[in-house]
Formats: sequence, C-alpha cells, structure tokens
Amino acid sequence: MTEQQGNVRECGKTDAVSGVVYPPCVREADHPEAFCRSANGDLFIAPIATPHP
Repeated sequence: MTEQQGNVRECGKTDAVSGVVYPPCVREADHPEAFCRSANGDLFIAPIATPHP
C-alpha cells in the first residue's frame, strides 16, 4: 500500500435500505457509485444521508 492509499477515507456505511446490515463499505468516502461494496464483495444500496441544517 502506498502512502497516498493510506490517506484515503473509506465510506464505511453498513446499513442497506432493505434493513440488512453489511460489513463496512470499502469504497472511497463520498463515492459516486450508487452501490456500496462490503469487504466481502456484497453490493448494497445505503440510504442517502440528508444534511442537517
């Protein structure tokens, strides 16, 4: 792993809209893909976080 890769924040979401809980998403934080990917390769849709005023 390079130093640059070590500084990448992971998404880390675990809850799917279906209610299933997965291992943390390993994609980069704020990834543009619609699906999260858990460490074991499962794809899931996480709820969209709404910003708090």
